[in-house]
Amino acid sequence: MFEAGVKHWKPGMASPVEEAADEGGDPVITLAALRNCNDAGETLPDILARLEKAEAAAVPPLTLVEDADAWQAAA
Repeated sequence: MFEAGVKHWKPGMASPVEEAADEGGDPVITLAALRNCNDAGETLPDILARLEKAEAAAVPPLTLVEDADAWQAAA
């Protein structure tokens, strides 16, 4: 079985988020995970919004900066 994932983070997030993904890098979710989301009160639009953030096209490329002032300017 092939297993992959997409991990992303942006300023303002407490920690990186990881979602399961297929070989092409598109986010996927299992039936068991959908059931857990349902049990936790998440709606389908909530789940779709979360997975859309993990789409490869939605995750910008890594940008390296030299210092904190430049990091603030880049954000």
